[in-house]
Amino acid sequence: MTLKFGTSGLRGLVSELRGPPAYTYTIAFLRMLQDRGALNEGSKVYVGRDLRASSPDIAQFVHAAIAKAGQIPVDCGALPT
Repeated sequence: MTLKFGTSGLRGLVSELRGPPAYTYTIAFLRMLQDRGALNEGSKVYVGRDLRASSPDIAQFVHAAIAKAGQIPVDCGALPT
């Protein structure tokens, strides 16, 4: 199965979302926000996750991408969806 993007965001199997896909998608999303003037360097970016076992692993890559893009990742932990 390949990754897909729709109205609910990036979709795919957990094994396909971990690592580089999560990181790359986050970098692209942040760049789009910056291009639209909705995000400035040094802005806080809040990251929430669900209760699935894979969420902390995916969140680590998201946090790394946010920091690499010059933003401040803020971990909101597990949140209800």
